[in-house]
Amino acid sequence: EFIIQYWYETDRQRAPFFRINDDDGSDITSQWLGDEFMATHTYGGGNGMYLVDFNNDGFLDILPKDGWHFTAESHNPPLVEGDYGTFGIFMNNGSKFVLHHVDFTKFGNLDLGGGALTFNHPIDIDNDNRFEVLIAYHGYNTFKTGLVQFDFKNKIKKIDNFSIPEDSMTALTLEAADFWGNQVSFNVESSDQNLEISLLDDSLIVKPISNWSGSATVTAYASGVNWKDSTVFNVTVDPVQDIPMPFIWNTAKFDSINITKNNLASIYNLDWTESVDVDGDSINYVVHVKIGEYRSDTIIDTTATNYPLTYKQIAEHVFDGLPGNSATLYFTVWAHDGTDSVKVSRGDRVLFINRLEYLSTEYKSIPIEFALHDNYPNPFNPTTQIRFDIPKMTNVSLTIYNMLGQKIRTFNMQNAPAGYHGFNWNATNDLGASVSAGVYLYQLHTDEFSKTKKMILLK
Repeated sequence: EFIIQYWYETDRQRAPFFRINDDDGSDITSQWLGDEFMATHTYGGGNGMYLVDFNNDGFLDILPKDGWHFTAESHNPPLVEGDYGTFGIFMNNGSKFVLHHVDFTKFGNLDLGGGALTFNHPIDIDNDNRFEVLIAYHGYNTFKTGLVQFDFKNKIKKIDNFSIPEDSMTALTLEAADFWGNQVSFNVESSDQNLEISLLDDSLIVKPISNWSGSATVTAYASGVNWKDSTVFNVTVDPVQDIPMPFIWNTAKFDSINITKNNLASIYNLDWTESVDVDGDSINYVVHVKIGEYRSDTIIDTTATNYPLTYKQIAEHVFDGLPGNSATLYFTVWAHDGTDSVKVSRGDRVLFINRLEYLSTEYKSIPIEFALHDNYPNPFNPTTQIRFDIPKMTNVSLTIYNMLGQKIRTFNMQNAPAGYHGFNWNATNDLGASVSAGVYLYQLHTDEFSKTKKMILLK
């Protein structure tokens, strides 16, 4: 502890303008004052001083109440436009007072050779964490007033509120001022654990957890020797449209079934896990099936996570317009939330179908020769039936051409059994697109037989 005693000389002798006594009464002025506080001057003031912690470091600094001309200086010529000189205050670093000059703020030209400066008590007028002091200048024929701002406070730079999109991050640089130039350390905290913050030196990383939106308050602290300051700001995480969460199949990747007339009620079950929409939207599942090399069709739109198919459904729909005794189906599922969609993971489910014992033939007898019959109806719109006979098991290719000889639709059947066969053509090409009206040729080809006929499509 120490006592500051204001004191002045009147005989122009070199002497301190105040003395400092320890709490035991001993004079410790030389320990606390340097040569800049020793001045030869007639006037020393006499009206006391203000003790203020200008830089919030826990040590009281000295502002003269009036007088003390020896601390005032003129810049001649002015350093910048509006530069009217400086005056001094005495900053306490904990072991010594250091003279610090403060620029006048729009104070007007001062005749520092005469008159006196009078200071009011420092106060934070505009609540910006900086002290302001009203100064009055009393010259021989002049009286002026002005305001000086003391921006000495050890403080952290303010951070304004800001927003970031959901599932993003941002980096900020923390800044702080220490009056004495000492090292500053930082610390931060968030009011919500969903807003994660990390700090490396003065770099602050703000990152919300995945799929979280909302608002949180962040407090950043700066600490130096004997001081600590903080700034508080809000971070708003704006929601964005999220796609449904990934989901997977429960159904085996590969499976096979044999369809007979005795197991038509049996079930093949497509089953998958649930997809969740983090935005709270409802999820619909759309199941698609692709038959061999042909286009994919939608077979159901459901909110359930499974779809049972009877063998009868498979037999009646898969082989409609597709001759042969076997087929390969490829199933996939998409989850939709009304805006975005995601495909089931781990690939398609593949189902091999054999219907040797279920094949429908027109007659129970076996034909004695190959034959390709006229399609019916002809002309047709939009579908027609094409029938053919094969007397033994063989590979069959049935191809539809336009009148330019271009292939329109091709059916390849491996090991087609002997019998009377027929299928429906729905006037589409191999890509599933509808074809235009006109005359078309259809050709049946086996290892031992080939024949072509004509049909007419009307629109």
